[in-house]
Amino acid sequence: MAAKVTECKAPIRAAEYVRKSTDHQKYSTENQSEANRLYAELHGMESIRRYVDEGKSGLTFERRRSLQRLINDVQSGAADFKVILVYDVSRWGRPQDPDEAAYYEFICKRAGIAVHYCAEPFENDGSALATLSKNMKRWMAGEFSRDLSVKVFAGQSRLVRLGYGPITTVKRYSSNELLKMLRKCLRENGRISARLLTRAKGFPAATTYQFRFGSLKRAYRKVGYKV
Repeated sequence: MAAKVTECKAPIRAAEYVRKSTDHQKYSTENQSEANRLYAELHGMESIRRYVDEGKSGLTFERRRSLQRLINDVQSGAADFKVILVYDVSRWGRPQDPDEAAYYEFICKRAGIAVHYCAEPFENDGSALATLSKNMKRWMAGEFSRDLSVKVFAGQSRLVRLGYGPITTVKRYSSNELLKMLRKCLRENGRISARLLTRAKGFPAATTYQFRFGSLKRAYRKVGYKV
């Protein structure tokens, strides 16, 4: 009997847009990209393009050259990706008129390219709940200089950098403990991935390994797993 061949789906090609505004210096493009990369890995995506606006306010579209280039690529058909990864609604923009941010997202949607807000608690799937949440976020982004979710994320990121596991726990793991659990994951599954670590009960979050060892791949190498 012939062996069944399992086909591996190619990852979805994605681009990411990151922005650091002049009044949000702690909102670093590196932290945004780290969250975007983790989201992409968990959702079977691969980031192939990066658009960066450094030190640019989200109040206007005109001064954000990278966002302009992204929109031009989408409209001209030059975009070779199907998804745009953005950290949250405020990074896409915080104009005083929330319809302006919605307009540029609609341009992408019309071209068959979906915008994913990686750190938001809702899926941008067109549902009534997602639309309501997104519009509320847009309004908040235009009214306030900093969304409360940014403060929550910063606090959670600090706990992860200190070596804690899931935010709901108080246990802090040593490097040896983290590697021991990583070996257990490899032994039980034959492989390691951010998706497996996130879904495994009692395991630290995948971001814990990223912050402790510099990257997931570096942590993988320490237990003899090559990707």
